[in-house]
Amino acid sequence: MSSNGTNGNDNGLPPVKKVVLAYSGGLDTSVIVPWLKENYHCEVITFTADLGQEDELDGLEEKAIKTGATKAYIRDLREEFITDFIFPSLRASAVYEREYLLGTSFARPLIAKHMVEVAETEGADAVSHGCTGKGNDQVRFEVTTMALNPKLRVIAPWRDPLWTIRSREDAIAYAEKHNVPIAQTLKSIYS
Repeated sequence: MSSNGTNGNDNGLPPVKKVVLAYSGGLDTSVIVPWLKENYHCEVITFTADLGQEDELDGLEEKAIKTGATKAYIRDLREEFITDFIFPSLRASAVYEREYLLGTSFARPLIAKHMVEVAETEGADAVSHGCTGKGNDQVRFEVTTMALNPKLRVIAPWRDPLWTIRSREDAIAYAEKHNVPIAQTLKSIYS
């Protein structure tokens, strides 16, 4: 049970059994793995999109497993990202406020699409992400998920009343308590 005894399901929805988490291996998504297990008592599978991060992906599968995931998917989406998202946006001169290329925002629906595919393959009943709610990334993940598979529940920890982590320091303390391998420390909160 979670700290409030609800098993993460206090809203009357059926219990979550298996979640696919959009996983970068950073501080937030690394602590979300054990948090989901602790609060929803579910299996957690991670999904990482290879969009060209190169050595940032080294050891990511092992890290996800050490963090508590039962499986870790890393999919090479570089060609699809360039062909179906980047090239069309360049042809359309897609920029935000006349200076920001939209590459990051375009990646979110692609990541969500493949995360939904993994969820369907694995028989998951939910997906999750580490978006903090400060931008539109959460909207891009969730709208894409609902459009592709409205039966999948979306767990957004930063909006969940069970989520008590409110700062990087809180996340580091949680990681240390749960033996989550992270590069950050309280002396160096940004790895």
